[in-house]
Amino acid sequence: MKPAPRTILHPDLYPGTTQKDAKAEALRKRANEAYANGDFEEALTHYSASALHDPTEATTWSNRSATLLQLDRAEDAFDDAERCLWLDPAFGKGYLRRGAAEWRLGRRADARASYEAGLKQDPGNVRLMEELARCEARADTEPAQAARAAVFRTMLVSPSLDVEGLFELLQAPERLTAAAVSERAQSLDALLEYLCRTLECDLVVLRDCAPLREAYDRATFACGQLLGAEPGAASRLNCAPRVVDALRHALRCGWRMEQRCRSHGVAKFAANALAVLAAAPDALDSIRRRAARHLLGATTQWLLDATPEPSPLSEEGDDNDSDGEPTNGDTQSTSSENRNPLRDEAARRKERQRVVCGCAALSPRLSAASWLERLFERGAQPWVRDECEHFRDAELLALHLCVVVRDERAPPLGLPGVIKACGDRLMSSTLEADAFVRPGWRWDAAIRVARRGGIEEEPEESEQRGDEESDEKLARRLQRRFDDEAVQRARSDANGPPAARLGEWLAASLGYLLLFVDGDDLFCAHACGALSKLASIDASRVSAGVWCGVPLLEKLAAAACKETRAVGVLEALTSHAPARAAMLSLAAALAGDVEEEDVPDVDAPPPPPSETVPDDPIEEVVLAAEVINQEPEHDEAEGRAPTPSWADYFHELRGTLGIGGPTKATLEDMVLLANFDQSAAELPVSGELTATFSDGSSLKLAAVPASWNERFADAVATQTISSDQSAPIGSEDWQVQDGSAVIVDRSHIRKSPKAPDWATAVRLSEEAGASVVVVINDLFDDGLARPAFRMGVFGASPPPIGGFMVCGADGELLKKQCQEKTLTKFEVSTIRNTNRSENASPLRAAPLWPLRGVPKDASQAWALAEVVYRSKPSPTLNDDLKALTQRMTAAEKRVWLARRLQRCHRPLHDDDERALAFVECDRHAPQLEQLRTQKKDVTGLFAEDVTGDFEVRFKGESAVGSAVAREWMDLLARRAFIRGGGSLLRTCDGGRSFIPNAASMYGNPHWEGDFEALGRLFGLAVWQQVTLDLPLHSYVCAWLLNDGEPPSEGDLESLDPQLAASMAWIENNDVEGLELDFTDGLDHTEHDAGDDDGEEDVSPMEGAPRTFALADVLGASDEARAVAPGSRVELVEGGEDKAVTSDTRNEFVKTMRDYRLRGSLREPIQAMARGLRTVMPSEVLRDARRMLSPLDFCRLLSGLRGVDVADWRRHTRYAGGLQPDAKEVKLFWNVVEGWSKTHPKRLHGLLQFATGSRRVPVGGFAHLVGLNGGRHPFTLHAGRHLPPGALPTAHACVCTIDVPAFVDFEAASQKLVQCVDLGTRRFDEHETHESSDDEEPRTESDEDSSVEELDLS
Repeated sequence: MKPAPRTILHPDLYPGTTQKDAKAEALRKRANEAYANGDFEEALTHYSASALHDPTEATTWSNRSATLLQLDRAEDAFDDAERCLWLDPAFGKGYLRRGAAEWRLGRRADARASYEAGLKQDPGNVRLMEELARCEARADTEPAQAARAAVFRTMLVSPSLDVEGLFELLQAPERLTAAAVSERAQSLDALLEYLCRTLECDLVVLRDCAPLREAYDRATFACGQLLGAEPGAASRLNCAPRVVDALRHALRCGWRMEQRCRSHGVAKFAANALAVLAAAPDALDSIRRRAARHLLGATTQWLLDATPEPSPLSEEGDDNDSDGEPTNGDTQSTSSENRNPLRDEAARRKERQRVVCGCAALSPRLSAASWLERLFERGAQPWVRDECEHFRDAELLALHLCVVVRDERAPPLGLPGVIKACGDRLMSSTLEADAFVRPGWRWDAAIRVARRGGIEEEPEESEQRGDEESDEKLARRLQRRFDDEAVQRARSDANGPPAARLGEWLAASLGYLLLFVDGDDLFCAHACGALSKLASIDASRVSAGVWCGVPLLEKLAAAACKETRAVGVLEALTSHAPARAAMLSLAAALAGDVEEEDVPDVDAPPPPPSETVPDDPIEEVVLAAEVINQEPEHDEAEGRAPTPSWADYFHELRGTLGIGGPTKATLEDMVLLANFDQSAAELPVSGELTATFSDGSSLKLAAVPASWNERFADAVATQTISSDQSAPIGSEDWQVQDGSAVIVDRSHIRKSPKAPDWATAVRLSEEAGASVVVVINDLFDDGLARPAFRMGVFGASPPPIGGFMVCGADGELLKKQCQEKTLTKFEVSTIRNTNRSENASPLRAAPLWPLRGVPKDASQAWALAEVVYRSKPSPTLNDDLKALTQRMTAAEKRVWLARRLQRCHRPLHDDDERALAFVECDRHAPQLEQLRTQKKDVTGLFAEDVTGDFEVRFKGESAVGSAVAREWMDLLARRAFIRGGGSLLRTCDGGRSFIPNAASMYGNPHWEGDFEALGRLFGLAVWQQVTLDLPLHSYVCAWLLNDGEPPSEGDLESLDPQLAASMAWIENNDVEGLELDFTDGLDHTEHDAGDDDGEEDVSPMEGAPRTFALADVLGASDEARAVAPGSRVELVEGGEDKAVTSDTRNEFVKTMRDYRLRGSLREPIQAMARGLRTVMPSEVLRDARRMLSPLDFCRLLSGLRGVDVADWRRHTRYAGGLQPDAKEVKLFWNVVEGWSKTHPKRLHGLLQFATGSRRVPVGGFAHLVGLNGGRHPFTLHAGRHLPPGALPTAHACVCTIDVPAFVDFEAASQKLVQCVDLGTRRFDEHETHESSDDEEPRTESDEDSSVEELDLS
């Protein structure tokens, strides 16, 4: 008998091995024997293993439920009984197990209901009769009486315990503190004991009593809010264990208290509280472990729950409280003319209501992924990892979580957390997994087609539905039909990847997600950590099982430049020789030093919008169902293709990397990391087309062979061609000469109904008599990050003849010459990949990389080759590495340095625990004084480890994130060091560069700590990949690269041109009348940093000028003193009294140069070097000296001085439907280009408004830094959500500006000027900023008005 609910994981294709697995039966027998002998722990182990191998056997779940009852784990026993009944609703023992568990949990009314339901299914069951009689003997098992008792308790006890006072406290976050919880511990214990009694109420009672459901909801909120807000203090209450257990019950019954998931808030509040408590470092260990166990158990059950997301139809039914009222099908149309404004508002209101604790999912399985993500979002805490390792259903949890994340696009971060925590168990499991997931369902399309009468009904369906059928019931009936059709398709040869052991299957799923969860650096880091864990256990299995390993290697190469855990994956894979060959092959492609065949460029107009006209109405339903579960294309302007499904991407990749063999979906005929050294050489990587004409001339063109060409001869020759495109391919009017070469445009294939893809077009050509097919690519690339030059089979059978593709321009030339001249011979040949082991260089010895379109990036090539070198050193590979470093651009060296620092500070197999450094900055207080306070408190910039999580908040502002940290670092550069009152830096070139100011050592007693802070700031900037608006002189950078020691050579002319000229004059002229002595002037003045305020943080001290001896340098305990204008310092002892004469002038010049180049800089720069070493230790600096010149290092620290508007515009992305030719875009660039000529400083202000930094990074706008140090393009997003007259809004963490609709150039200029003038005042994501188009610009005094909004996503 089929289960009652429709399952997303179809029962016939349930994840696991084949049904009735012999191993599952053997395990169950061993478990039965252990149970009979009283060894319940062993029985539990064997039942769990049996359930994994045959998850559809209801008896196994029933027996495991009985075992758990023996172990006094009633809640877990209840879960297994529920699972048993889901699989077989007529199984009497399942009801018996469930009733026993409910009775043990004190839910007597629920137990009675279970026994009654069991007797309806199995009327003769004696045990059920006995248990029901026992229940009927007790009055508290009658639901109505239990409900009256619960309501009575709620009405009488609640006022005496001041429950309302508790809710007032919970709704005031400023009052809900750890101290408040501790002070009210006794009263809170009493209140929570009462609330727990409410939470332990029977489910049948809750369903029948609305007031009790409301009380249950409030009790869940109260307990959840307390544990979520102050988990540490709440865990120390006496009633904490009971509260945690009560919330566990809320997790189970929350989704079922009412129909259609109306009570999802109860389950979500409970899950959120347990997730926060389980991850809380300050909570009691026993309590947080208890919370983790409960959350893992509950989310596993949610993942097994097949309840679908409520459809729009069922939600409307909720509003009307109708269950089958017939409605007109036309009212379901989503077209604009039929849209009801009131209904739209109601839909928006429902959308807001469905979000509880940040989770908008309305089905248990999707919601489960959200709470597991919250549990692991900061990495697996040791106690969480320990609970996962010992969780009885870890394999089941990982398997179903993977399906929900991978195929239903649930939040992904929990999956790598579970896999990493349970890696050893998952890799040792012998379970073979292969899950089929039903595509999403378009309710509106199904109903629209059915109402038109376009779907033929089966006779039994017509009898069952009656005369009238509601839209909801109609859609559900169509859904069942579609399920059956989808199952048949899934059983066909075109199914997804083959079944694999659980470890390989999870590794392949992680690889797939890494490729398509784009832009999420946090997920990338965690997924790489999980893959690294699996690969470290058995690299050969991971290499062989990850069928997407070739494109994944490209992703890992890019991630390895900034994420150590990606390096961990690569290093684990290097133990496998074929994987090393793949890495070297990709490194050669990235380096660009391998002679590759020319790849035709795409030079053609964009394709017209595709209009798919279904042959019949049911096809429309199928198409709608297949596409709805794909990620929506949020940005049509970006041209992004939708994310392919797991099965679709397998077939797409197999079409690209197939090397022959059987037509079924196996891995033996694909290029994998596990067979790369052998299989890659069999790929046809390039081709050549030669046309010879009667006049003796010939035409040679580059061609790309189809992926199936290796099955046929390498060369095909003919004397005739067929290029008629007047009729569709495969139609009766389409004619092909026998043995000819067919030349056809790719656009013509699209227009031919019988040729939906390349492979079919080639097969039809062969049937018509062709010997080979040449496709002219006259369309833009439309593949997923790959040029469309690889003609794959995509699940179809390979055609019996070869195919080639040429670019549009070459194709037109070929057709033209064939029309003008007489063809005598036409040849097409395949050029195969080869192992070039005869080459001395390892980078040139590996096969050519099989995927096209790899960008040239020497830093990524170096990262890959360096991983291989560390695994298997060789002199020749070391030479290749040296050659790569010499070819790196400055931008690539920046990536190299980030990669080197990651290796230094991030152990490859770290436990995800990272130090947290926190800064709260007051914008309006002296910045240098705040830094000194941080040093005293060992916080912020002076924290013990600044390479962990570094969080910055501005006082009075709520925003946090990468852009806030960048803004803070820029603020320190300008207002603490350039102009902070400490006379720390000076400039000799008008602010183009800065050097330490010797005057600070004689007037500022904190100079040493201040310079150390400056070094720490530069180190943090390098770590975060932030460019500071504080350009150091390259000579200072040479000191820093040399670990604080002076370079061997110094150039005074570049450091201080004016002083160098004076010294040259003194050397060659009479100085007797100049009255010079052996002293140097001290300059206390600070450069104007161009800050918004125009006021110095600290006014300089006043006093008379004086001459200081070299020994007068202040110590930390000294008092500050004035260094007045005209003050000097002696170059030698008694220098004030030593005159410069003709005899001593050479000595003076030498002494002055030495002092300026060394003496005045040594101590400040050594203090800076101490600070820099906290991030860049000596060994990193040693490597950096070999890679970076002082000028390179200077540019890495402070970026580029100017702003190239053309480069900015060239590297801008448009989002939200915004097109480059939109009016607001044109106005934006007109204003910006105008500023480049009239107000260039505004460009830096606009850049800071958009990104948090004032300077362009080295490499230009192509290397802008966004969230968490990752590269992110500058983006203009359509500001349709902004109110009329609004100012532009910045999401600086992702380098994005929301552009409103500007009226004209003047309005655009005015609003952008306001952004520049006010946008750096503060970050606050909660403020809205509006102004009318004719409003006067606000002045700088409007400090409360912010125009910058920080995106925290």
